[in-house]
Amino acid sequence: MAAVYRAVQPSLGRQVAIKVLPLGQLPDPTLPERFRREVRMAATLLHPNIVPVYDFGEWQGHLFIVMALIAGGTLKERIHGPMPVEAVVRLVGQVADALGYAHGQGVFHRDVKPTNVPLAPGDWAMLSDFGIARALGETTRLTNPYGTIGTPAYMAPEQWLGGEVDGRADLYSLGIVLYELLAGSPPFTATTSQGLMRQHLEDPVPPLASRRPDLPPGLDRVVQIALAKPPDQRYRHAGELKAALEAFARQPQAPGDSSRTNLASSGPIVATSPHLGQTMRVADQLRTPDVGPPRHKSGGMPTALLMLVLTLVVILAGAVGYLASGGRLGAAGAALPTSTTEAAAGTTVSTSKPQSPPTSTPPPAPTATPLFVVVTATPPPPTPTTPPPPTAPQAIVP
Repeated sequence: MAAVYRAVQPSLGRQVAIKVLPLGQLPDPTLPERFRREVRMAATLLHPNIVPVYDFGEWQGHLFIVMALIAGGTLKERIHGPMPVEAVVRLVGQVADALGYAHGQGVFHRDVKPTNVPLAPGDWAMLSDFGIARALGETTRLTNPYGTIGTPAYMAPEQWLGGEVDGRADLYSLGIVLYELLAGSPPFTATTSQGLMRQHLEDPVPPLASRRPDLPPGLDRVVQIALAKPPDQRYRHAGELKAALEAFARQPQAPGDSSRTNLASSGPIVATSPHLGQTMRVADQLRTPDVGPPRHKSGGMPTALLMLVLTLVVILAGAVGYLASGGRLGAAGAALPTSTTEAAAGTTVSTSKPQSPPTSTPPPAPTATPLFVVVTATPPPPTPTTPPPPTAPQAIVP
């Protein structure tokens, strides 16, 4: 009955969606006021998984509601058979977040179905049309199988009976959606309204194994509780239904059982604060840490550390030389030149390249060659074959 149009809001230059409902098909003088009341309440719902309402009103015999444009299509358009378990758990969990928040504000949807779940980029599920079912449902009689009080394939038994409806009716409808995503079709598929009514009121829910044998029994139990005929035997609130799904998804995968899934591979789980309805990503708490060899930082040794190592090498070499000379470092210290002038006047300094300390062998023996040797500049006599001893004592200088 309703038509949805893509439009542009000139004042902000943004695209919006406008749902239009012709009043001529529902001759009820109280409908416009009731519509305003319900949609005004729905417009107060601010949640990441609820389509925001921008405006509403009446124009030339039509009721209209202006909403955010979610251009990713609806969940119904994605159902081409059974969907992967991890995707089902994520999408149904996001719709449960929206219902949990709305129920906490005293708002019930009454028409949860895949066509009312548009998908934002990244397959982010959102719920639309809050309040419209109730506003129009009071005008439509239950005997009309296509009335806007609800969609027959997704209506809870108490909706069929015209009784009081609370949030558990929305959970029943969400259970039908859950079943449809897993099995590829709703559990009850009678072709007439009377047949659908009898199935929802009397027939047991077909086990998921009859439609999809690869699913484990634990998931079927979640569905059976959500679709219990008496409301008091269903999940008490949306958070409980979502928790049951997530608990199943966190179960370890059995060998050879491809039906058990890990949510960490399918995207973040989104949990809703019970107080403010704020969405928090908690997938990182469930994701298994990467297993592999530890990673080491690339790059060479820092300059300061390298200088410290070289200094320690020099000190160690000097200590070894000091011990090798028998502790005679002080006697030779006076012969060291104190400036470049003194060295030019009569002293020659001969040096050799420092040796790197051994890495695995013990320190050199006391007879090791000195690293730094200071000798006098007086040349030895030319005639002897063996040079005379130096005129000044030799010293080891670190």
